[in-house]
Amino acid sequence: MASAPPPDVDEQVCPAYALELPSTPQQAPITGRNQVSSNQIGYDWASQPLEPGEVRWFFEDIKIRNRWVPFMGGDSIALETQYRVNISGQAAQKVFVRGKLYEVNVEERTCKAIYWPEEVSRIVRGSWFNIRTWQPLAEDSAAKLEQKHAELYPYGTVSKVAPRKPSEKPKALGKVQLEDCYVEWYSPVTMHAFKQSVVSKVTRSIGVDLLGMSKTNQSDGILSRGFCEVARHEDVIGPVNHLLFVVHGIAQKTTAEINLESIAKNQVHHMCSSTRNLVSKYQKELYPDVPNHRVEFLPIEWRSKIKLDEGVLDSVTLRKFRRIRELGNASVLDVLFYTSPLYTEEILDTVVKEIRRQYSLFLEYNPEFLANGGKVSLIGHSLGSVICFDILRNYRTMDDFVAKLHDLPVENVANLTAEVAKYYELKTELLKLEQTIAKPYYDSFGPRRLPFAVENYYAVGSPLGCFLAVRGVKPSLNGSIDNLLPKAAAKRFYNLFHAYDPVAFRLEPLLLPHYKKVKPVLVHAHSLEEKPPYEELQQQVYDDDEESKEMQEMMNQSSGNSKNGAASTGLNMLQKEIKKGSRSMKSMVAEPMYSRSGVVGGPHSEEQSKFPDDAMREMHLEFRVDYELRTQKSITDFYTGYSTAPTAHIQYWESKDTAVFFLQTLMLPIQSQPISRSTKKFTAANPADAHL
Repeated sequence: MASAPPPDVDEQVCPAYALELPSTPQQAPITGRNQVSSNQIGYDWASQPLEPGEVRWFFEDIKIRNRWVPFMGGDSIALETQYRVNISGQAAQKVFVRGKLYEVNVEERTCKAIYWPEEVSRIVRGSWFNIRTWQPLAEDSAAKLEQKHAELYPYGTVSKVAPRKPSEKPKALGKVQLEDCYVEWYSPVTMHAFKQSVVSKVTRSIGVDLLGMSKTNQSDGILSRGFCEVARHEDVIGPVNHLLFVVHGIAQKTTAEINLESIAKNQVHHMCSSTRNLVSKYQKELYPDVPNHRVEFLPIEWRSKIKLDEGVLDSVTLRKFRRIRELGNASVLDVLFYTSPLYTEEILDTVVKEIRRQYSLFLEYNPEFLANGGKVSLIGHSLGSVICFDILRNYRTMDDFVAKLHDLPVENVANLTAEVAKYYELKTELLKLEQTIAKPYYDSFGPRRLPFAVENYYAVGSPLGCFLAVRGVKPSLNGSIDNLLPKAAAKRFYNLFHAYDPVAFRLEPLLLPHYKKVKPVLVHAHSLEEKPPYEELQQQVYDDDEESKEMQEMMNQSSGNSKNGAASTGLNMLQKEIKKGSRSMKSMVAEPMYSRSGVVGGPHSEEQSKFPDDAMREMHLEFRVDYELRTQKSITDFYTGYSTAPTAHIQYWESKDTAVFFLQTLMLPIQSQPISRSTKKFTAANPADAHL
């Protein structure tokens, strides 16, 4: 705030006008210049230029036109500083804001996303505001008001007011005409706006001439010079401590081409935005003792960067129901492309290149990340989870084929050996050529390499279990996660899914067969008071009749409340199906899964068991992999389970439970007590780990 001028500065005496300003919104408490009472005698601070902290910069909400959102204090000061540098004639530079996810061109008044495609938003410099909304006036209007204010109260003078009699009406000291209204000054801090519409003029005339009211009581808005809250340098989003790359699955091409909000939410940058906001919200609530730990999500969009079929698929698509067929071509067929040996390598290499590009760009804007011990994790959704897994395992389609040559008859191997050798010879030459052309993307002729160590890998709504089963993966029978994904590739591996997701599959039975009978870990509901670490939870085993019993109980409750005959008949039919399903399930359970000899026994074999043997039954995974989101237990599940299945696959990113799950697993190294909404905090077990 500007200090008082020396005694020899000229003073200007102005009439007093006592006016109680209406209360401002709670989210924007009045501080700084506007905190001074309007009946204060000295107004030396009102005759000083606005300081950088009193000006506030805004960006436009791209969803609601002409709605302006204030930048955080530190970002606003940086923008105002650059604005004044530009005015002085020095070279203009871009300013990075909103956690260094956006870059601003102050001269052009634009704000652009750095890591993902998004409509460029406008920005505006706010110096004059309507205190009812604290939305900024247009810059040209604010410039006119500031010029008039400087004429009435020259910079460097001390403005004082003279007492006014209670019966004396306030008099306007100055007036400025704007586009749709005019503004009058009644004191250094009292400015009123009056609309010039016929309705406004008639209303003021009635109030002033007929009712004897003050004109200021009929104003259409009270203006403020300077924002309601003084910006502070420390009010910024802190540096990133844990970076997560999110790789999308199918239908990304579809969502990019269709302008439907419900479908567009599946775009990977929308997914990241939703999760980022939820994680940030719950981190402040549940981890207040670790305020400087920032988790950031960056999208990896790969589908638009490759043209898989060069238009051939479009040429063979039938004309009838063309739009529906195009939607299918642009979404579901991504899976077929990925399973084709012609395109698997191209897709994997494209994703790796995009991750490397994004990571290099991130380090350019965040050079302190590595020095601060920053960590990196991967999230793969849907098909993206399979892609990430194959990258981490260095999956090669041809290599996989060659690895199984020993299973073929000898005469076939002899015929193929020469062809395989030729293939690898040509492949080596191709890699050499690619390295010459694109050195930044290849470190060697060996496996694909990510430029960082992966801390956690999250497979979300993942069909990976199905892919691995089709590839012939068998249970390892030793419980080591390395048999699925080595710790050298990722320290921890999480398979997160919703019970209704038709695309998701489990993974733990591929490690230990008897985990088919062990329930996935149930993810904590965000609203639970206590959220103990998942490692402390006891394993739960499926009851063979559990599902049918629950459904039967819900059906009994519903049939008791049903008054409609048709509805009752429908419930009875449903009950019969449930009983039939229960008998079917029992018959399946009666069949042996394994025998001690490794050979499946007959219906009455003494060796039959749920588990291969007693030793196998006692084996446990070194840590759990499968995590299931909670679902509501109600009769509507029977019906909504089918109707919500398609949407369940894309609901993860707006799920509060998912956000808290990410947060709790990412903050694992620094937690020392169960997460609780009553204590609402974790404390750092080791202060040195608080920056993780």
